[in-house]
Amino acid sequence: MTEQLRLSLHIRLISVKTETVIDPPVIYWCCDNVFVGPAAFRVHLGRNHTPPFQCGQDGCVRDFLHRTSLFRHIRDDHIFEGDNDSASSLVSSSDGTSHLRENSNSNDSIGNDNIANDSVGNDSNGSVEENEPIDLKKAAADIILDLRSTGGVTSALIERFQEACTTIIDNVTATQRQTVKRFLDSNLNLTDTNEAQDLLRELAVENPFQHIRTLKQQLNYFSREMGLVLPVPHFIGYRSEWKLDPATNQYEVTQSSMVFQYIPIIETLKLILSNPRLRYLIENEKKSEDDVLRSYLDGTRAKSNTLIQEQPNVIRLQIYTGDLEVVNALGSRTVVHKLTALYFSIQNFPPAEASQLSSIYLLGLAYTEDVKTQNGYENFFTPFFKI
Repeated sequence: MTEQLRLSLHIRLISVKTETVIDPPVIYWCCDNVFVGPAAFRVHLGRNHTPPFQCGQDGCVRDFLHRTSLFRHIRDDHIFEGDNDSASSLVSSSDGTSHLRENSNSNDSIGNDNIANDSVGNDSNGSVEENEPIDLKKAAADIILDLRSTGGVTSALIERFQEACTTIIDNVTATQRQTVKRFLDSNLNLTDTNEAQDLLRELAVENPFQHIRTLKQQLNYFSREMGLVLPVPHFIGYRSEWKLDPATNQYEVTQSSMVFQYIPIIETLKLILSNPRLRYLIENEKKSEDDVLRSYLDGTRAKSNTLIQEQPNVIRLQIYTGDLEVVNALGSRTVVHKLTALYFSIQNFPPAEASQLSSIYLLGLAYTEDVKTQNGYENFFTPFFKI
């Protein structure tokens, strides 16, 4: 048995006198697939799932927001629970009989070291299966999307990151081509053959960031490939402003358009309902059975609402606003950059889901001074009333 096979299966063979001890690998179930060892399972979670993660072991349906919590739960409640089957050792004696032996040092157990590192990239078994197709463009887009969703990361920093990654990819590609070419030259001068030239051309890697270099390209890609709902500008009216006329070097009163960005709520709801887990939560909302007020459904208004009584699964939206500064809050001209944001949340979600920041959806952004004008809020809410 090769070292690679031993590591991939996490099987330890120990010879003790006339006995051979074999640690059975810990098995993980997910998406009707079976994974041997924590590394492969961690890679699968990182690529194919987003929080919350469902356990799925032995029919367990508990959800966890972080992979570290999921692995800790599996370690404590599944691998080592009950008769400790996963941590036992199969002992084969010289007489051909077999029995189970307790083994607390199984190499396949999930220890604190594995739990502490929640990164897929650090798995020792690698992050790419042998014959799995690799889409570098999608991988690059996933990285940019993750950076965009991280607070404090500016567009300039993302551009520098792209340039650095491009340089690394070019250097790695050039090194691979040189290595392969030297190998072909050292073996009967195979470099000039058609097959060798095709191989060298295949080693050339296109810059995966080329199609998402600018913010506009990124938004278009996210909208086309990932379902991002882009904002739609909505005209409110005109406002008077004092602007400097370069020709006369005098301030003059001018009219400027008042426009706010509206994120189509229907498209957003379609995107939310396309998630099987979120759709399940909405369709399986339960009323309180012990007369304790836990949600809107338990109140008297819901009981007297004809629409809710006729359509129990009707989606209930809670809309609210808030102002925010997009510059230094202690600056001298903060009011100029102040925005009013319109959000909504779905009341059908259980409290654990509704309390997450990811369950609060943006509905619109407007210049605060525009909202404060006459009929400002009325104009602000007009697109939503026309649904």
